[in-house]
Amino acid sequence: MTKTLLVTGAAGFIGPFFIAHAIKKGYRIIIVDLKEPVYAKKSGRVIFIPCDLSNPRDLKKLEKINSPLNLVHMGAFVPHVPSQEEMFIKKIFAVNLKGTMDLLDVLGDRIEKAYYVSTLEVYGLPRYLPIDEKHPANPVSFYGISKLYAEKYLSLFCQAKNIPYAILRLSCIYGPGEEYARAIPNFIKTALSNQAIKIYGNGQDKRDYLYVDDAAGALLNSVENDIRGICNIVSGRSYKIIDVAKRIVKLSRSKSKITFLPRKKKLYDLIFDASRIKQLLKFKPETSIEEGLEREISWCRKMS
Repeated sequence: MTKTLLVTGAAGFIGPFFIAHAIKKGYRIIIVDLKEPVYAKKSGRVIFIPCDLSNPRDLKKLEKINSPLNLVHMGAFVPHVPSQEEMFIKKIFAVNLKGTMDLLDVLGDRIEKAYYVSTLEVYGLPRYLPIDEKHPANPVSFYGISKLYAEKYLSLFCQAKNIPYAILRLSCIYGPGEEYARAIPNFIKTALSNQAIKIYGNGQDKRDYLYVDDAAGALLNSVENDIRGICNIVSGRSYKIIDVAKRIVKLSRSKSKITFLPRKKKLYDLIFDASRIKQLLKFKPETSIEEGLEREISWCRKMS
C-alpha cells in the first residue's frame, strides 16, 4: 500500500489533528487547500499545493503528481451559520459536488484508494434509532444534499475504475478550533462571559458527540485498516443538549444561567449505532466528554 496521502481540506477543523496522526505513522502527505497550515511548514513529510476545489484551473496543478496515492477528501464548504445557508447555495454545490467531481477527474487512475469524509447530515431526520449505516439518506439541508450527491458520484466513479473506496460519515465533532456558530463553542463563549446560555427548545434532544482528535484517529485508522463502503464515525454515546450546557457552566466555573427559547423546528435525537466502527476498527473514544470540553474551554480562553 502506498504511504502517500493526498488530503483536501487539511487546514480546516479536523485536518491538523488528522495530519498529526498521519505524520506519526510515517505517511508522506500532499495537502490541497486554500491556505497553507502552519504545521505544514514545520514538517519535511508535508507538501502543500494551494488550490480552490471550485476552480478547475487550480485543480490542474494536481496533474503534476505522478505517483499513486490514497485520497482523503475532507475539503468542503460548510456555512458558518446554518440558518444562512440559502445565501451560499451556489458555493455549497460548486465546492462540495462540482469540486469533488473535478478533483476525481484530475487525479483519475493515480488514486489507489479513496476515502470520502462525509457527514451525518446526509441522514436528515431519523426514521428510527439508533441510526446505522443502512438508515435511509434524506438530507434536509443544502449542505447535506451536496454531501450526499458527492458520495453518490464518488461511489460510481470508483466502481467504474475499480478503485476501493469508503464513505466516512462524521458525527457531531467538537474540540479546539470548532466554529463559534455551533452549539458547544457558542455555549463556551457565552459561559466565559457569564452571560445567559440560550437553548432553543427544552434541551432534552440528544446528540452524539465525538472529540476531534478521536475522530481524526478513527479516520486514519480507516485508511490503515482498508475500510470499504459506508461507516459512521461516531462515539455511540449521546448526551442531552441541556446536560452539555450544564457541564460547560460547571467546568468553566461560570455564573451563566441557562434559558430556554421557543424552537420553530421539531425536536429530534441523533443517536447512532456504533457497531460497525467497533467491529472494523475496534474503536472506542479515548476522550471523555468532560475532558474534551475542558480542552475546548481552555482553547477558547486562549483565543478570547
